Amino acid sequence: MKASFLSSLFSLLVLMVTQGIAQDIKSADLDGVTLEYFDTGGEKTPLLFIHGDSRDINQYNEFITNFTDSHRVISYSRRGYGNSKAATSETGKKADAEDLMKLMDYLEVEKAIFIGNSYAGILMTYLAENHSDRNIAQIYLAGNPGFNFHKILTEDPLDAHKMMLWAQGGEEYAYDIIESSAYQPEFVTKGTPLPDIPALGFLNNQNMRGIENMNMIMLYSSAPERIQYEEPKAFFEKLAADPEMQKEVNSYFEESVKPNLILDNKKWLESFPSLKIVNLDIPRISGYEFEMAPELIVGHIQEFLETLE
Repeated sequence: MKASFLSSLFSLLVLMVTQGIAQDIKSADLDGVTLEYFDTGGEKTPLLFIHGDSRDINQYNEFITNFTDSHRVISYSRRGYGNSKAATSETGKKADAEDLMKLMDYLEVEKAIFIGNSYAGILMTYLAENHSDRNIAQIYLAGNPGFNFHKILTEDPLDAHKMMLWAQGGEEYAYDIIESSAYQPEFVTKGTPLPDIPALGFLNNQNMRGIENMNMIMLYSSAPERIQYEEPKAFFEKLAADPEMQKEVNSYFEESVKPNLILDNKKWLESFPSLKIVNLDIPRISGYEFEMAPELIVGHIQEFLETLE
């Protein structure tokens, strides 16, 4: 079971850096930023795809074909990804949100339905709280965005979660995730509900993401030879051979990681007034069902989109 899951995990990481079918990609020179984008155009309701970390405009190439008949489909690369670049080194939710507003203005899109996974969920939450007037609806492909992840990362006594991120995409990728995860929306810091924007999210049949029962650090230590970066590879090799380190990792998971992930899910469900949850009959929501098993979610998304018309 463990070996099978780990094999799927590493296959997913390969998928995360591959590109799909070619798109008619254009470039928009905006104020201080140049963004590459794809736009089917027309008068249909805009459905705007936001990619996750380590990906770019090509992330949804295959998936978007399910919606081009019913919607004006738009996708783009955020600053620093693909061929999009900015005049400054500024990154984060505020910069990404401002870039997106500029792109929407450029394309004469007043409002859109936002859809995405991974980092996109964090950015969409920021858009809900700071640009609610530009939202028609939101679709969270990976369930709750996980606003306690920064706490998990920064309080980890072994920096094991940083090593896991490093193993996934390199040192710069790891530090980018650590920085981006620092954002805390007001529904977390102040307990205020999110604006009443129609939203769709996917959870498992226990109404959770399923990752709260997975000690990812121990999973990575079961196959360190698959890791291409030397420092995290050495860390996980050491972990695999050291019972005391394993004990510390397991203790941190039970006492901090798992409770924080459960709390994340609870706050998200309580704070989104118009959130519709679809419970998929699978043990865990990866957020990459759109490319690994799109048949699980396409119909639900299409039904949700119909309710917005």
